[in-house]
Amino acid sequence: MDNNNCSKRIEELQENTRKELQRASDPMAAMELIDTLQWLGIAYNYEEEIDLWLNKLSNWDAGEDLHATALRFRLLRNERWPVSCDVFKKFMDKNGKFKESLNQDTKGLLSLYEASSLGAFGEDILSEAMKFSETHLTQCIPGMGPQLRGQVTRALELPRHLKMARLESRLYIDEYSMGSNFSPTLLEQAKLDYNKVQSLHRIELAELSRWWKQLGLVEKLSFARDRPMECYFWTIGGLPEPKYSGARIELAKTIAILLVIDDIFDTYGSISELSLFNNAVQKWDLDSIEQLPEYMKICYMALYNTTNEIAYKSSKNRAEMFSLPLDEW
Repeated sequence: MDNNNCSKRIEELQENTRKELQRASDPMAAMELIDTLQWLGIAYNYEEEIDLWLNKLSNWDAGEDLHATALRFRLLRNERWPVSCDVFKKFMDKNGKFKESLNQDTKGLLSLYEASSLGAFGEDILSEAMKFSETHLTQCIPGMGPQLRGQVTRALELPRHLKMARLESRLYIDEYSMGSNFSPTLLEQAKLDYNKVQSLHRIELAELSRWWKQLGLVEKLSFARDRPMECYFWTIGGLPEPKYSGARIELAKTIAILLVIDDIFDTYGSISELSLFNNAVQKWDLDSIEQLPEYMKICYMALYNTTNEIAYKSSKNRAEMFSLPLDEW
């Protein structure tokens, strides 16, 4: 499928999903759909629709359903909506412990564990929820089916919100396709979207690689780390959505240069040289680099030119956004 046909097909599939979100009337079904969209890595296409649903869910009571309560809590808190951990008090006994009768609700326990990982300092209820759910999930693993066992094992290794979204979506697409109730529309959309975003990543990485090669820092400074790809991979973890394409490239450039500066400070430069370099950066004045040794001049100029280039692009984008002359920024 060529790019034009691929884009048209994605738009068709997105429109169907958008209508499904808009027409949904059951909060539980809407939460499950939003959760699936997030797992598949395509929720960023429905920010407005999801935000409307989160507004409704903020005033909805999930009752005595542990899975629904925990899922609602996680969806709201993950998007920084105000939600109190007191919603879990109804599942606790008079001693402040979670009721042992919950240990058979594996789906609910898994949702509770994921929700508890979003706890803040001092939220003792969520600390108790994590200990309770982790203990019982670990005990139940041997008797679980392969698919559920995989989900629980991965969850216990690292909470979901701490994982790299793009890697998780790739894993979940395969897992989702093997389920009995998957939506062909969502599955096709997820695959097409994933491939489209991967193509964007390749373009970004090619641009970063060209810049790094032209910069020539590693060739001139043999002690410096040569890790532009690692730096770029890090930015995908922090800024996974396609709209942050420019930010990923510029951030990766910054990190790559900072690694070289880190090498200078940790392994190569003398105390007196480091003091001179620090003063030059503080002044941010090209005249101040005359006192630096040659290898530091090279690094300083790379930092200076790259920072100014990023600042110019940022100012230009803001000026274009508000249709103002660049010199007004």
